[in-house]
Amino acid sequence: MPRTKVEGGVGKMEENFLQYVWQQRLFPVLDLHTTDGASLEVIHVGDLNRNAGPDFFNAKIKINGTLWVGNVEIHVHASDWRRHGHQHDHAYDNVILHVVYECDEQITRLDGKPIPQFVLPLLPKVKDEYAALLSSRLWIPCADRISAVNPLFAHIWMDSCLAERLERKTKAVCQLLDHTKGDWENALYIFLARSFGFGLNADNFESLARSLPLPYIRKHRSSLFQVEALLFGQSGLMDRANSEDDYLHGLRVEYQFLKQKFSLIPMDGVRWRMLRLRPQNFPHVRIAQFASFLCTLSQPLFSYILEHHTTNDVIRLFEGCLVSDYWESHYLFGVESRIRKKQIGKVAIGSLIINAIVPVLFAFGKKMNKPEWTEEAVRILEMLPSEKNHIVSGWEALGIASRSAAHSQALIQWKTYYCDKKDCLRCQVGRQLLSVKK
Repeated sequence: MPRTKVEGGVGKMEENFLQYVWQQRLFPVLDLHTTDGASLEVIHVGDLNRNAGPDFFNAKIKINGTLWVGNVEIHVHASDWRRHGHQHDHAYDNVILHVVYECDEQITRLDGKPIPQFVLPLLPKVKDEYAALLSSRLWIPCADRISAVNPLFAHIWMDSCLAERLERKTKAVCQLLDHTKGDWENALYIFLARSFGFGLNADNFESLARSLPLPYIRKHRSSLFQVEALLFGQSGLMDRANSEDDYLHGLRVEYQFLKQKFSLIPMDGVRWRMLRLRPQNFPHVRIAQFASFLCTLSQPLFSYILEHHTTNDVIRLFEGCLVSDYWESHYLFGVESRIRKKQIGKVAIGSLIINAIVPVLFAFGKKMNKPEWTEEAVRILEMLPSEKNHIVSGWEALGIASRSAAHSQALIQWKTYYCDKKDCLRCQVGRQLLSVKK
C-alpha cells in the first residue's frame, strides 16, 4: 500500500495508518457527516484491496438515509486524488466515499461528478499510541508495552513469522533452481555453500560454488586434496598467501592442472572478508570443512536428505567432517598454529541445517506440492535448539521465550521485517496494541 506522509500538529501521518483506522473502525461511529454536511452511517467498511485500484471494495454506507454500495478510497489529503490521477481512471468510477485526513479540495469522478468526502476523526488514544510507536527509540517500538500482550497471542504471531521466513527463503531456493535448471542437488550444493559463509562471507561462498559446478567436485570426491585444490584455487585465497610451504605449493600445482582440465576462472581473493572474524571462522577453515563435508558424502546429498530426514540423521551428516592434517595446525596458509581439531561445531551444524537443509526441504515441499516435506522441515526446526544471538536475547529480555530454532527463526523475522522497519500496522502484535485503545 502506498505510504503518504505529512507533517502537522499531530505529527507524521501515513495513508496506511488511515486505512488501518478505517478497516478496524477505530473512530467514533455516531453522528458522522460528510464534508458537505450530509449525515453518514458506515454499515460495512468494505474489504481491503492490496492490489491496484480503490483501497476498499464492497463497502456499504448510508448518506442522508440512502444506501450506497461500492468502493472507498483513502488519502491523507483530498488533493492526493488528483495528484494520483484517479479523476482520469475508470477503476475509480464506483468510489462512493473518499475518506481523508485533511480535505483541501473537492474531487470528482471521470464524468466530472463530485464524490462525497469524509474527514476521518481519529481517536486521540489511537493516534497517540501510533505516534509513540513511530517515534520510539527502544529496541523494538513497543518494548515498553509488549508485556500487555497475551503471550499465547504473541506465539501465534510467531507461527506466522516463521511461515513468512520460510516462504522468503523458498523464493531464494527457487531462484537457484532456475539457475540450476531444476537440479535440486546442485541447488542444495550452492545453498549449503552459502551457509558455510556464516553471514559475513555468504555471498563469497555462493560465488565460489557457482564458479565450481558440482559434477567437477564429484569426479574428484575420492581425493580430499584434489577437492581442496579445486575450492581453494577457485576462491583466489592462495594468491593472497604471504608465504609458501609444501602443502600450498602442492595445492597450486594440482589446481593449475584442474583449472586447465575444467577451464575454470577463479574468483578474486580480495573479496573474502576476515576483519573481526575469529580464527575458527576464517574462510580458509570453512573452505577446508566444506571440502571435507563434500568428500564424506556416500550418496548425493539431496537424495540422502529425502531418505534420512530426521533431525539426528541430518546432524550426523556434519559431525564426522574433519579437516585435513594441514588445517589442524593452520588457520591461514603458511602460518602455523597450535594443533586443534577443527570439526564443525554443534552451533555451526545447527546454523547449516537451519539456513540450508531446512529451506531447501521446505521449498521442495512447496514446489512439488508435497506438504509432508514442508511439515518435516518445520519439525526439524522444532527439534533443533534455539539460536543464540543478540536478537533472541533481546526478545527474551522482553519476556518472549525462544525454545527451539523454529522460535528463533520467527523472532529474527519479526524483528528484522517488522520492528526494525517500524511496520507496526502489519504486525499483529502492533495492531492489537493499537486496537486495545479503541
